[in-house]
Parts: sequence; C-alpha cells; structure tokens
Amino acid sequence: MRANLPRSGQAVLRRLRTSMGILALVAVAILLSACTFDGEAMTINPHFSPENREIWGLYSLVWWLALMVFILVEVALFYSVFRFRRRAGQGLPKQTHGNNRLEVAWTIAPALLLVFVAIPTVRTIINQSSPAPANATHLRIVGHQFWWEAQYLDTKDAQGNPLRTANEIHVPVGKTIEFQITSADVQHSFWVPLLGGKIDALPTRINHLKYTPLEPGRYFGQCAELCGTAHGFMKFYLVVDTQADFDTWLKNQQTAVQAATVDPVKQGQDLVLNGPCVTCHFIEGTAAQGRVGPNLTGFGSRETMAAGWVPNTEENIKKWIHNPADIKPGAAADPSYSDFVNTMRMPAFGNYTDEQLTAIAKYLLSLK
Repeated sequence: MRANLPRSGQAVLRRLRTSMGILALVAVAILLSACTFDGEAMTINPHFSPENREIWGLYSLVWWLALMVFILVEVALFYSVFRFRRRAGQGLPKQTHGNNRLEVAWTIAPALLLVFVAIPTVRTIINQSSPAPANATHLRIVGHQFWWEAQYLDTKDAQGNPLRTANEIHVPVGKTIEFQITSADVQHSFWVPLLGGKIDALPTRINHLKYTPLEPGRYFGQCAELCGTAHGFMKFYLVVDTQADFDTWLKNQQTAVQAATVDPVKQGQDLVLNGPCVTCHFIEGTAAQGRVGPNLTGFGSRETMAAGWVPNTEENIKKWIHNPADIKPGAAADPSYSDFVNTMRMPAFGNYTDEQLTAIAKYLLSLK
C-alpha cells in the first residue's frame, strides 16, 4: 500500500509514525516520573516499622516469583516462535492437539507456586493480627465524617475521661501502639502507609491494629474507604516523638488553659467560650466541654487543621469558621442532610465579622 502512495503521502506517513513514536516515549516518561520510593503514601519502605518490614518481605517474595514466571514464560514463547517458525518452502507444520504431560505440569506448577506464596501470607496475617505486647500504648481511634478522633486510653483528662485529640496523633518512638479502631457514623478505614497495614473503622465494632514506629517524624495517614463527599480530604498525621517529647506533649494536653489577657486574644476567648463552640468542642480547664467535635486543647501546637488538609494558619481558621465547605466540600452542615448528620458536622458562621473571626483565630492559635 505504501508503495502506491505518492511521495508526499509517504512523507506524511513517515512523519505520522515518527510523531506516534515520540508520543509513546513521552507517555512512558510521564508514567515513569510517578515512580518513587520517597512519597509519604508509599508502602514499600521497610525502615519505619517491623510491621511494614514484614509486609515488605511478602511484597518482595511475590515480586521475585512473578519476575521468575515472567522470564520463563517469555523465554519459552520466544524459543517456540523462532524454533518452530514456518520456513520458506515448507508446508503446513505438524499439528499437535494436546499434550497430557505438559498440561499436568502446568497445572501442578502454578498450584505449588500458590502454596509457596500462601504459607508466608498466612503467617504474615497471623503476625499482623496478633495481640500487642503488655507495655503497648493503647489508643482508640474513632472515624467521623470527616476527621479522626484519638482517645488515649492510658491517660485521663481532668474529668477522668480518656485524653482526646484530633487529626495529629502523637505517639512515642520505639513502642508498640495498639489502635482500637471504630466509627461514629459510616465505614472508614485507618491507614498509615509507611508504618503498616490498614483496617476498616466500622460503627458499633472495634477492630485492632498495631504499629511500632522506629524513627521519630510525621507520618501521613489517610482514610482508605470511600465514606462520603469529603472522603478525599480526610487525612491525618501520626506524629512519632521521642519519649521525652511525648511526655511533654501529654502534660501540655492535660494542663488547663490559662485565661487570655491580651486583646484580641481575650476577645476571641470570649467569643469561643461564651458562644456555640462550647456545644461541640472541648478545651481543658474551660467552659468548653463538648464531645461532638475535635478536642481543641493544644490546637495552636498543631501544624495542620481540617483533618490534615491545610496548614494551621490564621487565614485558614477564619475561612473554616466562616464556611467549612470553602476548605472541605461536603464537610459542613447542610439543610439537605438529615438532622443527625448535621449534628455531627461543622456549621458555617457567616454572621461573624472579619474582626471577630480574626480574634477567634488568634485565641485558638494561642492554645499550645
């Protein structure tokens, strides 16, 4: 067909093929650019916890076995293509309709391969779900639409309840953390990719998960189960501290907040503690004793807000209070939702002036 084309048509065809080749190379380069071992959501770095190291070992076993199978199949394929290809002057090759020995072999071989993978897989599942050691730190994690509540079962606040925080969860390094995972509304899934596996958070049920972080740092976490409009915004951070830093953080969380004396912080304190905020939020040592929304004790020490979605800045706090949907679509109370759902959502306070929003933000940032 190409020989019948005029020279101009052949030139167009060559340019088209060249362009298609370049586009294919560009597409491959774009795909390869997404490959990294350093992303905060990667699961293939075995250095941060023994739980993830065990999962990495299983990954590696399956990967090398798959590579071995791929190489054997491709070698057999290319050998067959070249060894038994039809040559010039030959007639139709001899036709083979089945080979019992070969069929039995390629039935038994995959079965043995699956058994070889199944044994370490079952062992890993058992180890991952085994009870945490007696000296573990115990946390209850409650998923909400759309934020995470952490209750420190080994530590009490001034009222004798488990110490609570939200979205930035502090734990000590080198110590096993036993998470008791549940949900206050719909199904969520708790996951810190660099530290190990994930597990569903289900209403009325407690699931168990454990991590043993080996290095201090901030570890990205994410809800891994579609749970509603703002699911993609439901992040959190597991902050792994040295034991001394963790003890200091715990002490600060248990310390009653001192009354503000500086305006506009004082103005913000009055707006928070004498307004609707106290209905849902808790601040240690103040009139704010609500248990519906996140605990705001130590709020100013957090680096992020809105379930880890945006930096904890004055401007973002103002925007969140004025209308949460401006930061997390679907996270705000809405007339189209049921009354029950709205009681669990952050309402918009569009009636506050910019001066009042600034005062509230400054007060919240003073809570450290």
